[in-house]
Amino acid sequence: MLLNRERANAIMDREGLDAIIAVTPNNVVYLSDYDTDFIYDVPWLACAILPRSSDIAPCLITTEIEAVVLHERPTWMPDLRLYYFGIYGGVLKVHTFADDVEFTEEEKAMRRMVDEVEKNNYVGVFETAAKALTDMGLTGAKLGFDDTRFADALGDTVKNADVRDATNLLFEIRMVKTPDEIEILRTAAKKNQAAMEKAFAAIRTGGTWGDVVTAYEVGVAEQGGRVLAAFNGAGRKSAGAGRGL
Repeated sequence: MLLNRERANAIMDREGLDAIIAVTPNNVVYLSDYDTDFIYDVPWLACAILPRSSDIAPCLITTEIEAVVLHERPTWMPDLRLYYFGIYGGVLKVHTFADDVEFTEEEKAMRRMVDEVEKNNYVGVFETAAKALTDMGLTGAKLGFDDTRFADALGDTVKNADVRDATNLLFEIRMVKTPDEIEILRTAAKKNQAAMEKAFAAIRTGGTWGDVVTAYEVGVAEQGGRVLAAFNGAGRKSAGAGRGL
């Protein structure tokens, strides 16, 4: 587990928070262990709710599109809620199942997961989060959000809540790494170094900055990684003190 639960509980106690609610990708992954490329592509696609009370089940909310990912790499959070994207007055349903097919055990488990989505029929992350907070008895609680705009979007659901900005609190929680997090950092550093070496090898007379970037991105992809951002360059495209060199 990435989450340092003991430290998170201690900080929530110190701040008097009843729950921390995350919608930014890095914090959702940290709280829930739910990790997918899609979460970085669509703003507020997922929401992780970490209650302080051990009597309330932690909750992960994300789209039905991610059912396959969640089946293969499940979250530790016991309360999983999937929702549909609303589109043209209806909903976008990704998973369908034929009636005259013999399913494997894995496919049967997938179908049960999707059947739960059909049963609840939530549309959008806001509707699903509002229902979750209501079910959890947290609508009048002291809630820490890593993006308080999300709380604004919940409207009347949290009108009686004490909404706090928990951005820095999550940074503070994450300062002390769990063993799983340390292992990920070590693995990422090794993969990044290998990709950087490919980028260095692409530097040559007459070469372009695009050649270097492509070499780096291919090097990352070859190791099963994904480039989320790059902040360097060469010549007039460089940054900081290196500009113009």
